[in-house]
Amino acid sequence: MFRTVAVILILGILSSLALANDSESLWPVSKPLPGGMYHANNLEKYEAINARILLARELSDSLLGAANTDSYDLYVVGSEPQFDSLVRGVFPHWGAAVAIPQLNRIVLKSLHLKRSKKTLATLAAHEFAHLQTHARSGGRAPRWLDEGLAMYFAGEWNYESFLSLSMAAARGNLISLAEIESLNSFSESQAQVAYAESYMAVRYFFEYYGAEGMRDVLAGLKQGLSIDSAMQNAFGLSEVQFEVEAFADIRDNQTLMGIVMGSSLFWGALALVVVIGFVRAMLNRKKRYAQWEEEERYQSTDFDYGDPDNPEKIDDDEPWKQDE
Repeated sequence: MFRTVAVILILGILSSLALANDSESLWPVSKPLPGGMYHANNLEKYEAINARILLARELSDSLLGAANTDSYDLYVVGSEPQFDSLVRGVFPHWGAAVAIPQLNRIVLKSLHLKRSKKTLATLAAHEFAHLQTHARSGGRAPRWLDEGLAMYFAGEWNYESFLSLSMAAARGNLISLAEIESLNSFSESQAQVAYAESYMAVRYFFEYYGAEGMRDVLAGLKQGLSIDSAMQNAFGLSEVQFEVEAFADIRDNQTLMGIVMGSSLFWGALALVVVIGFVRAMLNRKKRYAQWEEEERYQSTDFDYGDPDNPEKIDDDEPWKQDE
């Protein structure tokens, strides 16, 4: 038993030393970040990443209170092998960044490697928020809540997110919150919808149940409650009941059709179109009546209907002619 423990400790030490040596050789630049350290080949994106993480931390702390996170290391890698060696697990091909709370690690693919259109600073803030949610929930937050909070604090909502969500809602293809737990197995297009839904669900939560409700849910999760029990205790709804509310809000207010149909400008414009149509119809009718009167004025009204006193007798139009 003692030998086994000793071997494990030795392997752990060697692994740590190898990682430290790799850090020195592959990421020669190291700089402090809010609560962590930055490792990369250069400082090109350091300032932007540092500022964005700081902003995310300030926003999340102001709403949910300070998160007791351990010091973390953020790596910007320039190759897939580097990425895989640090991630140490299955990761979707479309992913550009990952947070590993168990290792206190954030790994970002460099600009030339990542497929995402998001900036490294945005990705860094997103992954940092994952570490915070893990600390606040004890690692028990469901995927939709975890991703929604990360997007919310990283300020990631954009037109592409809106369009993906709007099209999914129009086609009846919204993904249930429980299904988002399998996000890593989704296609890229499905993942876009799942991320957008997660963001909107969290946004709806903050708007209708407040930051205090969110703090209560996260605290309940950290205490070992299920998401249903934590939400029931916080504001009296199960996850499914909350989903019904959040999805109704998405359909009514957060999609292209919902925004158009719910806009007072739309209904005002529609009323204006109706009025203009009515006025044009009246003008066309008046014009048509005038045209008919003009046509009647030029038509002959000198008709000969015969002798009114003797209908059977036909008037003689040429009395000067004698019968032959």
